[in-house]
Amino acid sequence: MQNKLNIIIGAKAAKFLYPNRDFVELVFSSNSLNDKPAIVLPHPSPLNIKWFKDHPNFEEKRLPEVRELISNVLK
Repeated sequence: MQNKLNIIIGAKAAKFLYPNRDFVELVFSSNSLNDKPAIVLPHPSPLNIKWFKDHPNFEEKRLPEVRELISNVLK
């Protein structure tokens, strides 16, 4: 695959790819996978609403950063 960016969705996928790292830390930090940028995101399921309520800074702080990173990769 010739991807320029990896997007990891959900705690299970993150745990598989980064077994020794905390999920919240992964979501709020810059990561790489196979020498390419990687974005770790919480699963958008309605069942996961508690995570979003517990981390309101995700939408306020991290989501704009994620959008900018994706935009830069697509240029």
